[in-house]
Amino acid sequence: MDKRKLLLPVLFVALGVGGFATLRATRPQSVPVPAKEPSWRIDTLTAAPGPTARP
Repeated sequence: MDKRKLLLPVLFVALGVGGFATLRATRPQSVPVPAKEPSWRIDTLTAAPGPTARP
């Protein structure tokens, strides 16, 4: 009975580690997404020469 108390938790942990390793080994490969440069909306003004204020 004493060995059974020790063996059962070890078996559960081993099954969990084995399941995790299986899922990780068979996961689908993700395609890397290229980085996209952000575009910012801005307002612009056209500068035109005007009269100068020289005395």
